[in-house]
Amino acid sequence: MKNIENNIDKYDKELREYTKESIFHANFDQVKWDYLHERLNAEKLRVENEELKHKNEILRKRLFMCKRDNRNNTRNLINVINFLTCDPQDTLQIRKIRHITWDLDKLLGRLIVNAIYLYKKKSNGGVPGTIAKRYKKDASMRKAWNNILDSMAEAFIILECKESFSYSIQESKKVKKGLRNFVKYFQCLWD
Repeated sequence: MKNIENNIDKYDKELREYTKESIFHANFDQVKWDYLHERLNAEKLRVENEELKHKNEILRKRLFMCKRDNRNNTRNLINVINFLTCDPQDTLQIRKIRHITWDLDKLLGRLIVNAIYLYKKKSNGGVPGTIAKRYKKDASMRKAWNNILDSMAEAFIILECKESFSYSIQESKKVKKGLRNFVKYFQCLWD
């Protein structure tokens, strides 16, 4: 890059000296001045192109590194999924990755039921405002909220254990009520 910059300086110096000399001697040649000016501009353009090529090379290397990192991240994510889904003792009760999408509703239902029971167990006592307005005592408010959580869990348990065509009328009502509560209070499931 230093050699290229020296050419620009050299051509710029020649152009300035010619301009001074022609003014001093009163023999200005427009053709020669145009030639020197064009040569300087061409050299500047060549330097810019060289710099762009250098920047493009850097960007190409960075893109390659990003693609490599993306492949590594994808591989790591697949390894995590495989770790979570490959459970020989079936302690997590999650199926192999190729079967996850087949019964995704049952898998998510199982996760939701476990999360609801954990939420009930670990909750610090937060109750949605709509329920709190209806009850004056903390105990009855908490009991109502626990009943709603139980209805949600029961709905997902029924969904997980049975096919939709084998529900009894009572189970169908429980599923509808539990899912309605789940949708209604979904954003209240935080502690």
